[in-house]
Amino acid sequence: GALTMFLTQVSPNESLRWTRMALSSLPADCPPAIEAALWHGIGRAAANLPADQMRAAAERAVALARIAGDPQPLGDALRGLMVVLGWYYPDEKTLAGEVAREAMESARALGGPIQIALALRSLSLTIDNSDVTQKLATLEESLTLLLAHGNDIQAAIAFMWLAEYDFCFCGAQKASIYAREAMRFSVESGWASMLAQMATNLAQYAAAEGDWAAAR
Repeated sequence: GALTMFLTQVSPNESLRWTRMALSSLPADCPPAIEAALWHGIGRAAANLPADQMRAAAERAVALARIAGDPQPLGDALRGLMVVLGWYYPDEKTLAGEVAREAMESARALGGPIQIALALRSLSLTIDNSDVTQKLATLEESLTLLLAHGNDIQAAIAFMWLAEYDFCFCGAQKASIYAREAMRFSVESGWASMLAQMATNLAQYAAAEGDWAAAR
């Protein structure tokens, strides 16, 4: 359970395989917090599972985290469910909003800036893309907290989210700037796959801007 997030970043396929093996070998008296962490990992397997399986895993993680009674795993599980709902079930705005509010309440109860930043980032998925002011403010608040308190990987992801949103809905005013920052933090963290992804994205942003030298 503790290795789930690391494995997901390094190798999603292997993460899913090992997490399923771990679930199948759990004893009957396994603490719910451990099982919740494993289901949370499966719920994050975006590249490997259909949306309905991701949702079922995320909902199972939330249910187990509630039983465990620890606010941090519950916050993690709620954010995971919020992401699945935001990405794949955009019509379920009422449920997504309820999950988002609970995740934010959990994060603020813990008082940790990283938990609050991650909850804010997930919360942004429940904000309509047409509400540019609120969505950007939410993503930028999350970024500010992660730059001050998070690690290089978290900062790289925050810049990536801002780059993608800016490119798709804000006229690509700052997409290239955000992408370069994401690349810089990817280099600092040693996260090669993120660096490759952001270099590809930057090429697309530059091409859209007519900056062919940068795109090349």
